[in-house]
Amino acid sequence: MEQPGWVQDPSFYYFSGFKNMPGAILVLDGQLREARLFVPPAPLSFGLPVKGLIPARGEASARGHLLTSIEPWENFLPYLKNRVASGISRFYVDGSRRPQATGVPEPMWPVAGEKNLWRRSLAKEFPHVEIVSAFEAISELRWLKSAAEIAILRKNARATAAALLAGIQQIRPGVMQREVEAVVVASCFEVLAFEPMFSFGPDAFYLEDMIVVTAGGHEVLGAGLPYTAKEITGAMARRAQ
Repeated sequence: MEQPGWVQDPSFYYFSGFKNMPGAILVLDGQLREARLFVPPAPLSFGLPVKGLIPARGEASARGHLLTSIEPWENFLPYLKNRVASGISRFYVDGSRRPQATGVPEPMWPVAGEKNLWRRSLAKEFPHVEIVSAFEAISELRWLKSAAEIAILRKNARATAAALLAGIQQIRPGVMQREVEAVVVASCFEVLAFEPMFSFGPDAFYLEDMIVVTAGGHEVLGAGLPYTAKEITGAMARRAQ
């Protein structure tokens, strides 16, 4: 997962169609034309396994998800070692849209930056394999939209504009940011949208709790919806498969 909570890594979601699966590894083997999913044990909540997040293993489950196989993630490293032994000399990995902080000064081993850590972990296990970023190629793929995807984006844009206008109309001297935010969020719920991104202030980036609109002040309001509930789920992932 890319962020705290149930926010799936976008590239994993694009290629797999799984939106709520922590810790899984998807391997796309171009030479063998295979898509293998390596899954961890079910996560625990209050000591009990959380059901429904990790798909069943085996051929039947894999076929249902248009995959070659669904395997325990303990099989991941042996699988890669077998592929390297068969002649594979290059791994392509996803990258980050922005440089990720390592959390420590160079040349120390990074303690932060999920994709940096993933790449270095692979490099440690396979020092003679070239590891190349596939970020640009994946980004180009995701720019191609079907008619259904374009319709979802347009609906999302209309909902975002409506929420933004509702917030603008609420702005006046003495009103606190949270009051404006409540109007924006309410507008989002009216169209079944969730997880609205809201920012307010001179830079419209950091979310403050106690910003108050002042007379004659200049404020910037930003709002956006990452996606709308139900409709966008799986649309791009199904087409990618």
